[in-house]
Order: sequence, then C-alpha cells, then structure tokens
Amino acid sequence: MSQQTKDDSQIEGEGSYTATRRYNKGVEQSVKAGLSPALAEAAGKALDGPEARTLRAAETAGKAGHASKGAVSAEKIRPHLPVVCSENGQFAVVDHMESPDTVKLARDKGGQHHYIPLSWVVFVDDKVHIDRPGDQAMRDWSTKPPSTA
Repeated sequence: MSQQTKDDSQIEGEGSYTATRRYNKGVEQSVKAGLSPALAEAAGKALDGPEARTLRAAETAGKAGHASKGAVSAEKIRPHLPVVCSENGQFAVVDHMESPDTVKLARDKGGQHHYIPLSWVVFVDDKVHIDRPGDQAMRDWSTKPPSTA
C-alpha cells in the first residue's frame, strides 16, 4: 500500500495552513499600505467606546484561560494587592484571606472592611482580577464575613 502525502496547502484542521497564510498575507498588505496607525487608532477608540466593556470582559476571560484550569489558588492572593474589576479598574485592596474561600478587603475611606468570595477571582498576577464590573462588585460584596457555621 503506497502512502500518499499531502503538501501543506491541503492539510487543514486545528492548525489551518490556509487560514494562517491568509492572515499573514493580510497583515503584510496592511503594513505595506501604511494602515497600522489607522488600525491602532480605531482599536484605541473601540477601547474608549461602547465596545469597551465587551472587549475588557473578553480580555479578562482570555487571561483566565479555559474554565477547566480550575479555581484560583488562595495562596496567590497576598495582602496589599490591588483588586481590579472586569473593566480593569481598581476598586479595592486585599487585606488578607479571611478563610480558604473568602477575601477580606482593606478598609475603605469610611473605615469599613468588605468581603468577596474567592469564586469571583478570575486570575492573579500583580493584581487580583475579578469577574464583574466594579459597580456590581460593590453592590454584591459583604460587610460581614460569611458565617463559619
């Protein structure tokens, strides 16, 4: 039985050669045509416009990876880390982990601690990123630690 081989123009699937060539050609044409500044300006406007919330949510989801990665480890959450919402705005600072599944936030300007569940945390780098806009988080957070009973 002879084995037939396909050249890369016929191989398709997860790593589509056709799509990659089409993408690379488009990028090359855009650069040669001097479109990069205009495209960058359009992207900047989108981040400031009505699409901003959707784009920020997509960015957060992309950084978080697939849901199968599992929950964020509480060990990554350290005191004094900024807490940012899905729109990348800081709205709090970590005080410490109150329990394995509760983050205690530092006192606000009024002297009040707040608590958020670890389940809101999408990922941790130099900040604690949560899965919702800041205004929603501040409506939903608690001023009392969850009961341990």
